[in-house]
Amino acid sequence: MPQTVIYARDKWLAKDGIIMPDKASLYFTALEDRNYKDQKVEFWNNVYGFDMSIMKDVVVREPLVDTIVAATDNGKKVFRQVEYYFGDLNLQRDRFLMDEMKKDEGWISLDTMMKFKRLTKIVDNKKEGVTAALE
Repeated sequence: MPQTVIYARDKWLAKDGIIMPDKASLYFTALEDRNYKDQKVEFWNNVYGFDMSIMKDVVVREPLVDTIVAATDNGKKVFRQVEYYFGDLNLQRDRFLMDEMKKDEGWISLDTMMKFKRLTKIVDNKKEGVTAALE
């Protein structure tokens, strides 16, 4: 969303114009994909034939920020649905999600996400559908 605001500002805002409101709240949460995490961490065991496993401690401590690209129609639907669940319109009012996030330091498990009816309907009740769509 910030990219769209910046684009709109640069394209249409008058020279001395202002954007209102000038403040926003961003809500972030972490999702864990064990396979993805292992792929990023275990990579250091063999980097082009070199044992760089000493780097694993540093890699685990550093946050991994990645973007989700939805390539398929289902992927786009999953992406939009997840974006809605964790977006500022829903998250601040969703008591269930807020309680779940408090249980595990802000993490939402895939098992918990599979309780969301709209999401499970998109992926035919299969976890693999969500992880594939969000890779």
